[in-house]
Amino acid sequence: TCFRLHNVTMRTVKRCALQTVEKLPEPSKHDIFTKESFCDLKFFFRFLIGIGLKLLIILHFDFLREPHSAVPLYADECGSLGFVAFSTVSSVSKNTFSTRCALHLCYRVKRSVFGKKFLALFRFKVLTFVVQGDIFNIVKRCITMCIVIIHQKKDLKVNTMKKSRKIIALLLTAVLICTAFAGCSGGKKDVYKIGVCQLVEHDALDAATQGFVDALKAEFGDKVEIDIQNGQNDSATCAAIANQFVSNNVDLILANATPALQAAAAATDTIPILGTSITEYGVALQLKDFNGTVGGNISGTSDLAPLDQQAAMVTEWFPEAKNVGLLYCSGEPNSLYQVNEVAKYLKEAGVSTKMYSFADSNDLSAICQTAADESDVIYVPTDNTVASNKALIDNICRPAKVPVITGEEGICSGCGVATLSISYYDLGYTTGKMAIKILKGEADISTMPIEYTSVTKKYNAAICKDLGITPLEGYEPIA
Repeated sequence: TCFRLHNVTMRTVKRCALQTVEKLPEPSKHDIFTKESFCDLKFFFRFLIGIGLKLLIILHFDFLREPHSAVPLYADECGSLGFVAFSTVSSVSKNTFSTRCALHLCYRVKRSVFGKKFLALFRFKVLTFVVQGDIFNIVKRCITMCIVIIHQKKDLKVNTMKKSRKIIALLLTAVLICTAFAGCSGGKKDVYKIGVCQLVEHDALDAATQGFVDALKAEFGDKVEIDIQNGQNDSATCAAIANQFVSNNVDLILANATPALQAAAAATDTIPILGTSITEYGVALQLKDFNGTVGGNISGTSDLAPLDQQAAMVTEWFPEAKNVGLLYCSGEPNSLYQVNEVAKYLKEAGVSTKMYSFADSNDLSAICQTAADESDVIYVPTDNTVASNKALIDNICRPAKVPVITGEEGICSGCGVATLSISYYDLGYTTGKMAIKILKGEADISTMPIEYTSVTKKYNAAICKDLGITPLEGYEPIA
């Protein structure tokens, strides 16, 4: 009878699980259940009843009518059940305190009921939490220790064993209920922890980060902690920062610029990642057939201005130009993507182009000088190395009377004549709004498409004056 009840209960739980999975539009390999389906009351209570029945059946009856022989059986079943239950709940209340406590409890009951090192481990754990002042965890571990001590007594009587089983059943069921309701709280937390990895400090990326921070502060106020780290224009440093964010168990990562996004994507596939100041996500993440939505745990905003219009600016401002130099950093895949596209459009317009790539800021000066000597006009894309060294480019190109068309306003303000620009502050603010929806549980990052912002035609009045260039109508001066 017990085994029949056990099988019926497991079929009920599996059926509930399957019905929930069928509700998901695109279930991922990491999230078995979504918050919306789990918080469906009908499913919730059916699932909870199934879990409770299984626990009581395992713990209340003597399958073999030999108490000590039955202990390993129900201890193992409880642990396995705990892992199933908490893998479900973890998709709803990821990394919450109650989830961690409950998972630890089930894991220890399963693995260490007869473990020789169990008590020594728990003494160390309890001492650790005493030092940290974590009273709740101390109580949890003491209760678990008491349960284990009871079961390690070989001369345990049947009545005592049945009582202890009931205690375990009540404890585990209570933990399940507490954790489940914590998961159904709508994703709200006391304080959200956000990690920001910014590739390098320059005007555009600084503005994007500030817009992101302002959006979150406007929504959450003091209930958000934002850790801003600078990657020093180094991919290895970005990787170390991303891994540290994962270790710190942040709620969301902002990756500001392509190398920061690549580092974050390599560090975690569970923590939500939003990119900003990313030109082309398909290129940055090596996605085939990118359709505007990355999927998984990544989304964000793009700073890509229409490249066909940028190419048209060259011929619009300088119709007599025959040779256009395309200056970019070879270490930035998005920069290569932009110059290839611009070269294609210029070729269609009958303009000759030549690419001038530099590895880093150390050889930028020499390459830029060569480009200025051989070109009528120079085009530079949204390139982080260029943005950090725009004064160097200006000191070469302006004296040589070679105009520069740029991919964004920050570079144009330092060395360019004109640009199709976006507001990086607005871009960051838009990214912040996306983060708010994710943190509040109002949106699923795996289905959020990449967002863009509007472009504005602008020119650099000071450089136009020095080069004797009359600004075109429809362009506004850079403030």
